[in-house]
Amino acid sequence: MKTRNILFAIALLGNVTCALAQDVTILHMKDGTTRRYVNGVKGLTTIRFYEFSDADAPAPSFTTTHGNGYQAEWSVSEVWHIDGKYVVGVNWEDDVAANFQARHGLCFGTKPNLTIDNCDQKAYAADSELPIHSMLIGEEAPTNDVRIDTPLEPGKTYYYRTFAEGKAEAGGLEKTVMFYGTERSFRVPHVMADFGYFPTPQGTEAAMAAFAAHFPADVTPPTWEQIEPLWNLWRASDEGQQTDISASVTTATFDDGTGYRINSIPNEFYTWIVSREVVIDALDGIAELSQATDANGETIDTWSPELISNVDASWGVPGNRYVRFVPLRNSINHHVVYRSNEVVPGTPYEVIIVFAPETVDPEPLPTKVRVTANAIGSTKSETLMKATDIPADVTTTMQVAEKYSVSSAGIDLKIDTRVSSSSASTQYNRIVRIAEIRLKPVLE
Repeated sequence: MKTRNILFAIALLGNVTCALAQDVTILHMKDGTTRRYVNGVKGLTTIRFYEFSDADAPAPSFTTTHGNGYQAEWSVSEVWHIDGKYVVGVNWEDDVAANFQARHGLCFGTKPNLTIDNCDQKAYAADSELPIHSMLIGEEAPTNDVRIDTPLEPGKTYYYRTFAEGKAEAGGLEKTVMFYGTERSFRVPHVMADFGYFPTPQGTEAAMAAFAAHFPADVTPPTWEQIEPLWNLWRASDEGQQTDISASVTTATFDDGTGYRINSIPNEFYTWIVSREVVIDALDGIAELSQATDANGETIDTWSPELISNVDASWGVPGNRYVRFVPLRNSINHHVVYRSNEVVPGTPYEVIIVFAPETVDPEPLPTKVRVTANAIGSTKSETLMKATDIPADVTTTMQVAEKYSVSSAGIDLKIDTRVSSSSASTQYNRIVRIAEIRLKPVLE
């Protein structure tokens, strides 16, 4: 709505020293009264016209991003999302003349056509010498600025309108005049994150707390992000398909799509993950290779992994394939780190590594390796296998004697060569051939 107020500011200026003929200025007011001002030697009448309108002011705009890439447009200056609750900020500027001694504020409500007499709430902005004003709307505002303290409910539309409340004279009496800004509205988005739902089925906080009770007290239970790949594997397995979880999963529709949540995680899932043998692929499971600095100061890998396929079945190599790690530098030992996110904390495993025979070099030499392990992200490692000879002419299965378990989800297995410089290329070489790594849970 465009509001126009045309008012007159009249000032009498004196001390005119030269003798001039006197004139009279007469104003005929809208209320029927007249005002007479004498000009000339003793005074000068100045008339100033004032018009208020914010029709050309740019509309405030703010965008928030939510799940599935959904974006909500707000017709406000700023938005905060604090502990699941929204707070909006409105900044505005007006040119109401100082002689009106105006107080600036904001009307707020759930219905349009707002005035200070027709709104749910109103509040006055803090006094300022500048024509810029601000107001916060919502609970738990991020600052101590003046605000309208009210909850903003998701999915609901709200209206606001700025105003300036000034003073003017009419009929010889002082009266209140109102200057209203353009009425605007904003809608609070109804998004899944504010209601504990997720774009894909996910365990709620309560469900994960109950699931954590399965694990020993001295380990860190896995988060949903850590178990979600296993959950998807279980749901696709025969065991998972036989378990009805429909009563545990709820769905709802939101602005950003369909939301899901898993309210309880079946015991069958825990039994499945702690009973499941983990197999680490010899190629895809590589997480890290040893590195060194070359003559140009560049960091390079010191090993080159090569997949050897179609190995003769008579060798007994699992899958008839293996990865052959060839040194790019013969003067140093090398290592490879294999990673699996599927290892469950607190579950004891037998670690089994299958080394393939040499099928490329006609004059193979054995090698010597050591195996250490640690939970993903942990700097505390444990030696699983001390330096051990690995023959080059037969398939060799090495099983770690002691059971091994991690204190948090996932495992890094480090295999490094332990060949001395004096024996390299004569008794041993630093070529390692890995066919398979398995972690077999020890059920008690």
